[in-house]
Amino acid sequence: MIKLFFLLLFSTLIIPPSLARNDIFNVLDFGAVGNGLVDDAQGFKDAWEATCSSSSSSPTMLIPSGRTFLLTPSTFQGNCKCEQIHVQIDGQIIAPENINQWKCHDSSICENWILFYHVNGLFIHGSGSLDGRCSNWWEHSKCNHKECGQKPTVTKIKIIQSNNVHISNLKFLNSPKKHIFILESTWVYISNVEIHAPPGSPNTDGDDCISIGPDTSHINVNNIKCGPGHGIRSIGKYGKGETIEHVSVKNVELRGTTNGVRIKTWQGGKGYIRDVLFEKIQCIGARNPIIIDQFYCDSDKPCENQTSAVKISNVRYNHVYGTSNKERAVVLARSETVPCTDISLKHIDLTSSTDGKATVSYCLDAYGESHGEVVPNVLCFHHYSS
Repeated sequence: MIKLFFLLLFSTLIIPPSLARNDIFNVLDFGAVGNGLVDDAQGFKDAWEATCSSSSSSPTMLIPSGRTFLLTPSTFQGNCKCEQIHVQIDGQIIAPENINQWKCHDSSICENWILFYHVNGLFIHGSGSLDGRCSNWWEHSKCNHKECGQKPTVTKIKIIQSNNVHISNLKFLNSPKKHIFILESTWVYISNVEIHAPPGSPNTDGDDCISIGPDTSHINVNNIKCGPGHGIRSIGKYGKGETIEHVSVKNVELRGTTNGVRIKTWQGGKGYIRDVLFEKIQCIGARNPIIIDQFYCDSDKPCENQTSAVKISNVRYNHVYGTSNKERAVVLARSETVPCTDISLKHIDLTSSTDGKATVSYCLDAYGESHGEVVPNVLCFHHYSS
Protein backbone atom coordinates (compact mmCIF):
# COMPACT_ATOMS: atom_id res chain seq x y z
CA MET A 1 0.00 0.00 0.00
CA ILE A 2 1.22 3.48 -0.80
CA LYS A 3 -0.15 6.62 0.76
CA LEU A 4 0.81 10.10 -0.43
CA PHE A 5 0.07 12.97 1.91
CA PHE A 6 0.29 16.66 1.03
CA LEU A 7 -1.10 19.67 2.85
CA LEU A 8 -3.78 21.34 0.77
CA LEU A 9 -5.40 24.66 1.55
CA PHE A 10 -8.77 25.29 -0.02
CA SER A 11 -11.94 27.28 0.36
CA THR A 12 -15.54 26.22 -0.12
CA LEU A 13 -17.89 28.17 -2.34
CA ILE A 14 -21.63 27.54 -2.05
CA ILE A 15 -23.46 28.12 -5.33
CA PRO A 16 -27.25 28.63 -5.25
CA PRO A 17 -29.24 26.26 -7.50
CA SER A 18 -30.26 29.16 -9.70
CA LEU A 19 -26.59 29.76 -10.46
CA ALA A 20 -25.62 26.10 -10.95
CA ARG A 21 -22.86 25.58 -13.49
CA ASN A 22 -23.72 24.38 -16.96
CA ASP A 23 -20.20 23.13 -17.66
CA ILE A 24 -20.57 19.87 -15.71
CA PHE A 25 -21.06 16.81 -17.90
CA ASN A 26 -22.48 13.94 -15.86
CA VAL A 27 -21.83 10.53 -17.41
CA LEU A 28 -25.37 9.50 -16.39
CA ASP A 29 -26.70 12.09 -18.83
CA PHE A 30 -24.79 10.39 -21.65
CA GLY A 31 -26.10 6.87 -21.23
CA ALA A 32 -23.96 5.48 -18.41
CA VAL A 33 -25.99 3.29 -16.04
CA GLY A 34 -23.76 2.86 -13.01
CA ASN A 35 -25.09 -0.51 -11.81
CA GLY A 36 -21.75 -2.32 -11.96
CA LEU A 37 -23.09 -4.75 -14.56
CA VAL A 38 -23.59 -2.84 -17.81
CA ASP A 39 -20.51 -1.60 -19.68
CA ASP A 40 -20.53 2.19 -19.33
CA ALA A 41 -17.62 2.83 -21.71
CA GLN A 42 -19.76 4.50 -24.40
CA GLY A 43 -21.39 6.83 -21.89
CA PHE A 44 -17.96 7.81 -20.58
CA LYS A 45 -16.68 8.38 -24.11
CA ASP A 46 -19.62 10.60 -25.06
CA ALA A 47 -19.35 12.59 -21.83
CA TRP A 48 -15.63 13.09 -22.43
CA GLU A 49 -16.15 14.33 -25.98
CA ALA A 50 -18.73 16.84 -24.77
CA THR A 51 -16.43 18.00 -21.97
CA CYS A 52 -13.36 18.22 -24.21
CA SER A 53 -15.20 20.24 -26.85
CA SER A 54 -16.85 22.58 -24.34
CA SER A 55 -16.29 26.30 -24.80
CA SER A 56 -15.98 26.68 -21.03
CA SER A 57 -12.49 27.42 -19.72
CA SER A 58 -12.71 24.67 -17.08
CA PRO A 59 -15.42 22.05 -17.76
CA THR A 60 -15.90 18.93 -15.64
CA MET A 61 -16.70 15.35 -16.58
CA LEU A 62 -18.51 14.00 -13.52
CA ILE A 63 -18.63 10.39 -12.35
CA PRO A 64 -21.17 10.80 -9.53
CA SER A 65 -21.11 9.22 -6.09
CA GLY A 66 -23.38 6.38 -5.04
CA ARG A 67 -22.88 4.46 -8.28
CA THR A 68 -20.56 1.70 -9.51
CA PHE A 69 -19.52 2.04 -13.14
CA LEU A 70 -18.23 -0.96 -15.09
CA LEU A 71 -15.69 0.32 -17.60
CA THR A 72 -13.97 -1.69 -20.31
CA PRO A 73 -10.64 -0.31 -21.67
CA SER A 74 -11.15 3.29 -22.74
CA THR A 75 -9.11 6.11 -24.26
CA PHE A 76 -9.74 9.80 -23.58
CA GLN A 77 -7.94 11.96 -26.09
CA GLY A 78 -7.21 15.67 -26.52
CA ASN A 79 -6.63 18.25 -27.86
CA CYS A 80 -9.38 19.89 -25.86
CA LYS A 81 -10.64 23.43 -26.37
CA CYS A 82 -10.42 24.35 -22.69
CA GLU A 83 -7.43 25.53 -20.68
CA GLN A 84 -8.25 23.04 -17.93
CA ILE A 85 -10.37 19.91 -18.02
CA HIS A 86 -11.55 18.17 -14.87
CA VAL A 87 -12.47 14.52 -14.39
CA GLN A 88 -14.23 14.33 -11.04
CA ILE A 89 -14.52 10.73 -9.82
CA ASP A 90 -16.82 10.51 -6.82
CA GLY A 91 -18.26 7.08 -7.60
CA GLN A 92 -16.58 3.72 -7.99
CA ILE A 93 -15.13 2.66 -11.34
CA ILE A 94 -14.50 -1.08 -11.76
CA ALA A 95 -12.77 -3.05 -14.49
CA PRO A 96 -14.04 -6.30 -16.04
CA GLU A 97 -13.11 -9.35 -14.01
CA ASN A 98 -12.95 -11.51 -17.13
CA ILE A 99 -9.60 -11.19 -18.93
CA ASN A 100 -11.33 -11.69 -22.29
CA GLN A 101 -13.22 -8.43 -21.77
CA TRP A 102 -9.95 -6.48 -21.75
CA LYS A 103 -10.11 -6.17 -25.54
CA CYS A 104 -9.20 -3.27 -27.77
CA HIS A 105 -10.72 -2.49 -31.15
CA ASP A 106 -8.24 -4.81 -32.87
CA SER A 107 -9.22 -7.71 -30.57
CA SER A 108 -5.81 -7.79 -28.87
CA ILE A 109 -5.35 -7.46 -25.13
CA CYS A 110 -5.28 -3.77 -24.26
CA GLU A 111 -2.15 -2.39 -22.67
CA ASN A 112 -4.16 0.15 -20.69
CA TRP A 113 -7.43 0.25 -18.85
CA ILE A 114 -7.85 4.04 -18.79
CA LEU A 115 -5.65 6.09 -21.11
CA PHE A 116 -5.44 9.88 -21.32
CA TYR A 117 -3.55 10.92 -24.43
CA HIS A 118 -2.37 14.41 -25.32
CA VAL A 119 -4.50 16.19 -22.71
CA ASN A 120 -3.10 19.42 -21.27
CA GLY A 121 -4.40 21.00 -18.07
CA LEU A 122 -5.88 17.69 -16.90
CA PHE A 123 -7.21 17.46 -13.33
CA ILE A 124 -8.31 13.99 -12.16
CA HIS A 125 -9.71 14.11 -8.65
CA GLY A 126 -12.60 13.22 -6.36
CA SER A 127 -13.60 11.05 -3.43
CA GLY A 128 -14.06 7.83 -5.43
CA SER A 129 -11.99 4.81 -6.38
CA LEU A 130 -10.74 2.83 -9.37
CA ASP A 131 -10.66 -0.93 -8.86
CA GLY A 132 -8.89 -3.12 -11.43
CA ARG A 133 -10.35 -6.31 -9.84
CA CYS A 134 -7.38 -8.21 -11.20
CA SER A 135 -7.08 -11.41 -9.19
CA ASN A 136 -7.62 -13.32 -12.46
CA TRP A 137 -4.69 -11.48 -14.03
CA TRP A 138 -2.48 -12.39 -11.10
CA GLU A 139 -3.38 -16.07 -11.36
CA HIS A 140 -2.81 -15.88 -15.11
CA SER A 141 0.69 -14.49 -14.60
CA LYS A 142 1.78 -17.46 -12.48
CA CYS A 143 1.70 -19.94 -15.38
CA ASN A 144 3.97 -19.94 -18.40
CA HIS A 145 3.26 -18.33 -21.76
CA LYS A 146 2.55 -21.61 -23.59
CA GLU A 147 -0.12 -22.60 -21.07
CA CYS A 148 -1.84 -19.27 -20.58
CA GLY A 149 -0.94 -17.03 -23.48
CA GLN A 150 -0.19 -13.37 -22.93
CA LYS A 151 1.04 -12.27 -19.53
CA PRO A 152 -0.51 -9.17 -17.96
CA THR A 153 1.08 -5.94 -19.14
CA VAL A 154 -1.98 -3.83 -18.48
CA THR A 155 -1.66 -0.47 -16.75
CA LYS A 156 -4.62 0.84 -14.80
CA ILE A 157 -4.33 4.51 -15.71
CA LYS A 158 -1.79 5.91 -18.15
CA ILE A 159 -1.02 9.51 -19.02
CA ILE A 160 0.84 10.04 -22.32
CA GLN A 161 2.17 13.25 -23.90
CA SER A 162 0.26 15.49 -21.53
CA ASN A 163 1.33 18.60 -19.61
CA ASN A 164 0.14 20.18 -16.38
CA VAL A 165 -1.56 17.06 -15.01
CA HIS A 166 -2.93 16.81 -11.47
CA ILE A 167 -4.15 13.55 -9.87
CA SER A 168 -5.47 13.83 -6.32
CA ASN A 169 -7.64 12.41 -3.53
CA LEU A 170 -8.44 9.05 -5.16
CA LYS A 171 -8.01 5.38 -4.28
CA PHE A 172 -6.44 2.95 -6.75
CA LEU A 173 -7.01 -0.75 -6.14
CA ASN A 174 -5.84 -4.07 -7.59
CA SER A 175 -4.23 -3.20 -10.90
CA PRO A 176 -3.03 -5.94 -13.30
CA LYS A 177 0.39 -4.31 -13.19
CA LYS A 178 1.26 -0.63 -12.87
CA HIS A 179 -1.37 1.50 -11.15
CA ILE A 180 -0.37 4.91 -12.52
CA PHE A 181 2.02 5.30 -15.44
CA ILE A 182 3.26 8.70 -16.62
CA LEU A 183 4.97 8.75 -20.03
CA GLU A 184 6.40 11.60 -22.11
CA SER A 185 4.69 14.21 -19.96
CA THR A 186 5.75 17.28 -17.95
CA TRP A 187 4.58 19.07 -14.81
CA VAL A 188 2.68 16.13 -13.35
CA TYR A 189 1.49 16.36 -9.74
CA ILE A 190 0.14 13.40 -7.76
CA SER A 191 -1.07 14.09 -4.22
CA ASN A 192 -3.25 12.58 -1.50
CA VAL A 193 -3.77 9.26 -3.26
CA GLU A 194 -3.88 5.73 -1.87
CA ILE A 195 -2.70 2.73 -3.87
CA HIS A 196 -3.58 -0.75 -2.62
CA ALA A 197 -2.70 -4.23 -3.85
CA PRO A 198 -2.23 -7.44 -1.84
CA PRO A 199 1.39 -8.21 -0.89
CA GLY A 200 1.14 -11.49 -2.82
CA SER A 201 0.10 -9.94 -6.12
CA PRO A 202 2.86 -10.88 -8.60
CA ASN A 203 3.80 -7.49 -10.02
CA THR A 204 1.51 -4.54 -9.54
CA ASP A 205 4.32 -2.06 -10.09
CA GLY A 206 4.04 -3.10 -9.26
CA ASP A 207 6.71 -4.42 -7.06
CA ASP A 208 8.18 -0.94 -6.80
CA CYS A 209 6.21 1.48 -4.67
CA ILE A 210 7.39 4.29 -6.90
CA SER A 211 9.28 3.36 -10.04
CA ILE A 212 11.35 6.03 -11.77
CA GLY A 213 12.09 4.88 -15.29
CA PRO A 214 14.58 5.91 -17.97
CA ASP A 215 14.81 9.38 -19.49
CA THR A 216 13.24 10.99 -16.45
CA SER A 217 14.28 14.14 -14.60
CA HIS A 218 13.21 16.60 -11.91
CA ILE A 219 11.21 14.18 -9.78
CA ASN A 220 10.14 15.21 -6.28
CA VAL A 221 8.73 12.48 -4.01
CA ASN A 222 7.65 13.63 -0.55
CA ASN A 223 5.61 12.29 2.38
CA ILE A 224 5.07 8.66 1.39
CA LYS A 225 4.07 5.61 3.39
CA CYS A 226 4.95 2.51 1.43
CA GLY A 227 5.11 -1.23 1.80
CA PRO A 228 5.83 -3.73 0.55
CA GLY A 229 7.90 -2.69 -2.42
CA HIS A 230 11.26 -1.77 -3.92
CA GLY A 231 12.84 1.53 -4.94
CA ILE A 232 14.14 3.17 -8.11
CA ARG A 233 13.67 0.74 -10.96
CA SER A 234 16.20 -0.62 -13.44
CA ILE A 235 17.50 1.17 -16.50
CA GLY A 236 19.86 0.00 -19.21
CA LYS A 237 18.19 -3.34 -19.84
CA TYR A 238 18.45 -3.10 -23.60
CA GLY A 239 21.85 -1.46 -23.91
CA LYS A 240 20.37 1.93 -24.76
CA GLY A 241 21.59 5.28 -23.51
CA GLU A 242 19.08 6.04 -20.75
CA THR A 243 19.17 8.70 -18.06
CA ILE A 244 17.72 9.62 -14.67
CA GLU A 245 18.68 12.86 -12.93
CA HIS A 246 17.57 15.48 -10.41
CA VAL A 247 15.55 13.17 -8.15
CA SER A 248 14.58 14.01 -4.57
CA VAL A 249 12.95 11.44 -2.27
CA LYS A 250 12.16 12.75 1.23
CA ASN A 251 10.11 11.89 4.30
CA VAL A 252 9.36 8.28 3.42
CA GLU A 253 8.33 5.33 5.59
CA LEU A 254 9.18 1.93 4.09
CA ARG A 255 7.59 -0.91 6.04
CA GLY A 256 8.39 -4.56 5.34
CA THR A 257 9.87 -3.82 1.95
CA THR A 258 12.10 -6.17 -0.03
CA ASN A 259 14.40 -3.21 -0.57
CA GLY A 260 14.52 0.25 0.88
CA VAL A 261 15.93 2.99 -1.32
CA ARG A 262 17.39 1.15 -4.28
CA ILE A 263 19.10 1.98 -7.53
CA LYS A 264 19.38 -1.00 -9.85
CA THR A 265 20.82 -1.17 -13.34
CA TRP A 266 21.44 -3.94 -15.83
CA GLN A 267 24.86 -5.00 -17.04
CA GLY A 268 25.44 -3.82 -20.58
CA GLY A 269 23.44 -0.66 -20.04
CA LYS A 270 24.46 2.83 -21.09
CA GLY A 271 23.66 6.30 -19.83
CA TYR A 272 23.71 7.73 -16.34
CA ILE A 273 21.94 8.24 -13.02
CA ARG A 274 23.01 11.39 -11.21
CA ASP A 275 21.97 13.98 -8.66
CA VAL A 276 19.76 11.76 -6.50
CA LEU A 277 18.86 12.60 -2.90
CA PHE A 278 17.33 10.22 -0.34
CA GLU A 279 16.56 12.11 2.87
CA LYS A 280 14.67 11.32 6.07
CA ILE A 281 13.93 7.73 5.11
CA GLN A 282 12.65 5.30 7.76
CA CYS A 283 13.05 1.60 7.01
CA ILE A 284 11.09 -0.85 9.15
CA GLY A 285 12.25 -4.42 8.58
CA ALA A 286 13.65 -3.81 5.10
CA ARG A 287 15.86 -6.51 3.57
CA ASN A 288 18.18 -4.05 1.84
CA PRO A 289 17.66 -0.57 3.31
CA ILE A 290 20.33 1.06 1.12
CA ILE A 291 21.37 -0.69 -2.07
CA ILE A 292 22.93 0.19 -5.39
CA ASP A 293 23.09 -2.86 -7.65
CA GLN A 294 24.69 -2.63 -11.09
CA PHE A 295 24.49 -6.38 -11.64
CA TYR A 296 20.72 -6.73 -11.69
CA CYS A 297 19.41 -9.84 -13.44
CA ASP A 298 15.85 -11.18 -13.28
CA SER A 299 16.51 -14.26 -15.44
CA ASP A 300 16.25 -17.81 -14.14
CA LYS A 301 19.69 -18.35 -15.68
CA PRO A 302 22.84 -16.34 -14.89
CA CYS A 303 23.12 -13.19 -16.99
CA GLU A 304 26.12 -12.77 -19.25
CA ASN A 305 28.90 -10.62 -17.80
CA GLN A 306 29.15 -7.37 -19.77
CA THR A 307 31.60 -4.50 -19.49
CA SER A 308 29.42 -1.47 -20.24
CA ALA A 309 27.33 -0.02 -17.45
CA VAL A 310 25.19 2.92 -16.43
CA LYS A 311 27.26 5.67 -14.80
CA ILE A 312 26.03 6.49 -11.27
CA SER A 313 27.21 9.68 -9.54
CA ASN A 314 26.26 12.26 -6.93
CA VAL A 315 23.90 10.09 -4.88
CA ARG A 316 23.26 11.34 -1.33
CA TYR A 317 21.76 9.45 1.59
CA ASN A 318 20.87 11.74 4.50
CA HIS A 319 19.18 10.59 7.71
CA VAL A 320 18.28 7.06 6.66
CA TYR A 321 17.37 5.06 9.74
CA GLY A 322 15.48 2.02 11.01
CA THR A 323 15.94 -1.74 10.91
CA SER A 324 17.31 -4.25 8.42
CA ASN A 325 16.24 -7.89 8.05
CA LYS A 326 19.63 -8.77 6.57
CA GLU A 327 23.12 -8.42 7.96
CA ARG A 328 24.16 -6.23 5.04
CA ALA A 329 22.23 -3.02 5.59
CA VAL A 330 24.27 -0.99 3.09
CA VAL A 331 25.24 -2.52 -0.28
CA LEU A 332 27.03 -0.41 -2.86
CA ALA A 333 27.91 -2.80 -5.71
CA ARG A 334 29.23 -0.99 -8.75
CA SER A 335 30.52 -2.02 -12.13
CA GLU A 336 34.29 -2.50 -12.21
CA THR A 337 34.53 -0.74 -15.56
CA VAL A 338 32.26 2.21 -14.67
CA PRO A 339 32.57 2.75 -10.91
CA CYS A 340 30.09 4.90 -9.01
CA THR A 341 31.38 8.23 -7.78
CA ASP A 342 30.43 10.98 -5.34
CA ILE A 343 28.36 8.79 -3.05
CA SER A 344 27.59 10.46 0.27
CA LEU A 345 26.28 8.83 3.47
CA LYS A 346 25.32 11.22 6.27
CA HIS A 347 23.71 10.38 9.61
CA ILE A 348 22.79 6.77 8.86
CA ASP A 349 21.45 4.51 11.63
CA LEU A 350 20.44 1.07 10.36
CA THR A 351 20.38 -1.65 13.00
CA SER A 352 19.36 -5.30 12.82
CA SER A 353 15.76 -6.42 13.20
CA THR A 354 17.16 -9.26 15.33
CA ASP A 355 18.28 -8.35 18.83
CA GLY A 356 21.97 -8.84 19.43
CA LYS A 357 22.97 -8.90 15.77
CA ALA A 358 25.08 -6.26 14.10
CA THR A 359 24.69 -4.84 10.61
CA VAL A 360 27.53 -4.45 8.10
CA SER A 361 28.22 -2.69 4.81
CA TYR A 362 29.53 -3.99 1.50
CA CYS A 363 31.12 -2.05 -1.34
CA LEU A 364 32.45 -2.87 -4.78
CA ASP A 365 34.20 -0.06 -6.64
CA ALA A 366 32.29 2.65 -4.82
CA TYR A 367 33.86 6.06 -4.38
CA GLY A 368 32.43 8.24 -1.68
CA GLU A 369 32.49 9.58 1.86
CA SER A 370 30.68 9.21 5.17
CA HIS A 371 29.68 12.19 7.31
CA GLY A 372 28.58 12.22 10.92
CA GLU A 373 27.56 9.01 12.67
CA VAL A 374 27.04 6.17 10.19
CA VAL A 375 25.79 2.74 11.32
CA PRO A 376 26.92 0.38 9.94
CA ASN A 377 30.31 1.96 9.37
CA VAL A 378 31.17 2.09 5.67
CA LEU A 379 34.89 1.41 5.68
CA CYS A 380 34.75 -0.12 2.22
CA PHE A 381 34.57 3.17 0.30
CA HIS A 382 37.34 3.91 -2.18
CA HIS A 383 38.74 7.37 -1.56
CA TYR A 384 40.01 9.77 -4.16
CA SER A 385 43.75 10.20 -4.32
CA SER A 386 45.00 13.68 -3.61
